[in-house]
Amino acid sequence: MGIVCQCAVVAKKVEIRNVKNDMTERQDDTEGNRTVADTVGTFEKWGLWGTDRRPLSLDYPTLSLGIAILSILSFLGFFNLTIRLVLTALIQDSEYASTISTVLGQLLRLSIVIVFVFVNKGNLHQFYIQRNPFKLNKDNHNELKILLIGIVGLVIYSPLFAFYKIGTISFMPVGEYPSTIMSALYYGIVEEIEFRGILFVYLTYWLSNRIKDETKLRAVSIIVTSLIFGPLYHNRYFLTDIVLLITVSIFGLLMQLIVLRFQSLNAAWMLHALLDIIPFIFIAGAVTTL
Repeated sequence: MGIVCQCAVVAKKVEIRNVKNDMTERQDDTEGNRTVADTVGTFEKWGLWGTDRRPLSLDYPTLSLGIAILSILSFLGFFNLTIRLVLTALIQDSEYASTISTVLGQLLRLSIVIVFVFVNKGNLHQFYIQRNPFKLNKDNHNELKILLIGIVGLVIYSPLFAFYKIGTISFMPVGEYPSTIMSALYYGIVEEIEFRGILFVYLTYWLSNRIKDETKLRAVSIIVTSLIFGPLYHNRYFLTDIVLLITVSIFGLLMQLIVLRFQSLNAAWMLHALLDIIPFIFIAGAVTTL
């Protein structure tokens, strides 16, 4: 009889313990859901750096920033220059060497972006990357308005740019339209992912440990990213066209503001592609590159 009573007491204790564990788990779930809700609200306001939910790669901010900047630096011409010099020495044909080095450099660049997108495919929205790169938010007509204003601005700017650059208007030959459009689409998407997406987010997250004021943090990240996109990435303009360098830097800053405003790269990459197409329509008859 005593053994039966002891077993009953033990069973009762186990039942009580299980009930307490269930209550604890429910409380944790409630807190977790509240954290997710708070995180979503914060993300909509501040972007990635205001959240507690980050992709795995952001667990190591210094390393991530290093990888991002290393990727950008590899696009600044060092890789192309090295390959070009080696090929020129081997085959004694500088034009062919330049073409090969450019192709290899772009393959490296595209590979890095593809790997990044694949690794972070569950968190692409935190880098402002949309699964459909051609979709504009139908609920936000301002995004379409910005795109239309940008198109009108480029149509007005391009003839003026042509007179500044070559002193006249020299329209692009019809046969060059397909390659120009394909190139513009490629650079528009890839560069926006690189700079306004990957670099900006990693840089902001890294700086968040050093700058606590969120407004100042955002401002510094925007300025630094724009400087990397302008004077560093387009460093060739230092010697050829300082006005174009300033224009590109301002353009990079405006694109970052558009990305933050709409939490998407789509409008920015479309404007970027149009910037690479429309001005060339007015000068490509006289020049082949800027």
